[in-house]
Amino acid sequence: MLERAQSVGGDPGLCIEALAIAGQAGGSFEPLESGVHDFYVELNSLSSLSFGAGFGITLKLEADDGQVLLDWEALTNLPNGISGRGVFEAGKTYNLTLTCKGNKGGMPAVYARGPDKDGVTIMSMEAEIVDYWFVNGKSAGPTLDGAIQGYRAITGSAPMYGKWAYGFWQCKEHYQYQKDLLAAAHGYRNRSIPVDSIVQDWHYWGNLGWGPHWDLSYYPDPNPDP
Repeated sequence: MLERAQSVGGDPGLCIEALAIAGQAGGSFEPLESGVHDFYVELNSLSSLSFGAGFGITLKLEADDGQVLLDWEALTNLPNGISGRGVFEAGKTYNLTLTCKGNKGGMPAVYARGPDKDGVTIMSMEAEIVDYWFVNGKSAGPTLDGAIQGYRAITGSAPMYGKWAYGFWQCKEHYQYQKDLLAAAHGYRNRSIPVDSIVQDWHYWGNLGWGPHWDLSYYPDPNPDP
């Protein structure tokens, strides 16, 4: 079930053959080294001009020792590819099961790469026009603060947000109509519950197509008095 293939970044890896059996594919995995292994599932080719594999896709990769290597529920737009990790011992044989439902392209390929502390893989659908900057944060650690410090050295310091932006943000994905959003805002105020921002998120364009315009039949006054 496992065959030699070109893995992410062009290094030799392992690929689970895409056997579309009731939305599942499986194969045996025999690691050559012990340690953390990276797994990558590619649903769309990186040469595709579209972003994301779409909505309503369930994707799960499991090992027979109980490890869940990656798990994506049918909630949001699945990226073109998704990665996960697992710990395996050299010399042992593991059975891997890939469950994929709702993907228009059928069963995807799965690639695995063994322990490689010095290896980094970067992919882009627009690779020929993208420059990558890497900030390791070693000047202060290495820590996340150090990485941010290095990023600020490249881009310059950004001003702080207004104080309100650091308060409570309420978000329920979207409201259908302006009156619904305002009713929620007044509900917080009437109950003396502090709230600093309510997120509309999307669908404010109603029947006019994907933003950035407001459908005034849904939101007649996008800038109402509080």
